[in-house]
Amino acid sequence: MVDEILSNLAKKLPRFSDGRLNYTNSKEAAIVSVSLWYEDKLLLLKRSDKVGNYKGYWNVVAGYYDDFSKSPQQKGIEEAKEEVGLEEKNILKIQVGKYHKLIDDKIDKTFYVFPIKISLFLQSQIKLDWEHTEYRWIDSKELNKFQIVYKLDEILRV
Repeated sequence: MVDEILSNLAKKLPRFSDGRLNYTNSKEAAIVSVSLWYEDKLLLLKRSDKVGNYKGYWNVVAGYYDDFSKSPQQKGIEEAKEEVGLEEKNILKIQVGKYHKLIDDKIDKTFYVFPIKISLFLQSQIKLDWEHTEYRWIDSKELNKFQIVYKLDEILRV
């Protein structure tokens, strides 16, 4: 089923010059959602006003799954390096969860979410890129205190 969804997206979406899928005007998108954990703490990131959706909301590392030649795990690590400066040597364990189909009627978009949980050896030094304005390491029980992106609480159940 997942391969069929990805294949259909690849057939109908335009591509950038480097071959990645261009989701710019699409009502569907495949994404990786990467939760970074150190012991029992979750890294939450506040989305900047420069991103397309959910400006000012809290999320984990996330990015379009726009290159299907990479596994969700590879794409997740790539996104974490880009968005927060993750160093691979700091990865203790990686788990890839079952994908979720989420339909957000408020923004009229369907997301095919590939959740990835990365446990870390050390609480990494975070280097934010333009997609986020701040970060916090939180206990997962505190998640309801934040304005989170659509269904993040469900996605985190890897």
